[in-house]
Amino acid sequence: MGYVKLDDSGKYFLYSQIFYHSELVQNPLAIKRCPVFSQEYIDKICEYRVMVIGSRVLSCKIDSQASEATKIDWRHYDFVNVKHTAVNLPDDIQQKLLRFMQAVGLRYGAIDMVETPKGDFVFLEINPSGQWGWIADIAGLPISEAVAEMLDSL
Repeated sequence: MGYVKLDDSGKYFLYSQIFYHSELVQNPLAIKRCPVFSQEYIDKICEYRVMVIGSRVLSCKIDSQASEATKIDWRHYDFVNVKHTAVNLPDDIQQKLLRFMQAVGLRYGAIDMVETPKGDFVFLEINPSGQWGWIADIAGLPISEAVAEMLDSL
């Protein structure tokens, strides 16, 4: 989710954060009044924003662990200290993502993944209408060209 704006000016918002089961148990009305999506925290060495466009997989490695601000969630944005680098994911991971896209019937998706200290890749989410302009600019990924090629092939 990244963050949720709590006011119209964008001054107040909530980022993803770590919380514990005991906090929910101690505050049963909190979850009833404010439902959340949660997942187990996964230790990571880095994160990835992956754009799957038709048969192309374009990936940006985000060195989120280089900054205290982005260790839990790279969407806290620390562009000065956090490198965003165009990379090729391992072939088997790319093939799994392409099979996933075919299984769910999508031609485009912005996928967030993490790489664990053991070298495993963990799929976090897909946004079927995720933004891509900023990641194309910062990592030099040819996303607009891939979108144009995908649309031209329809």
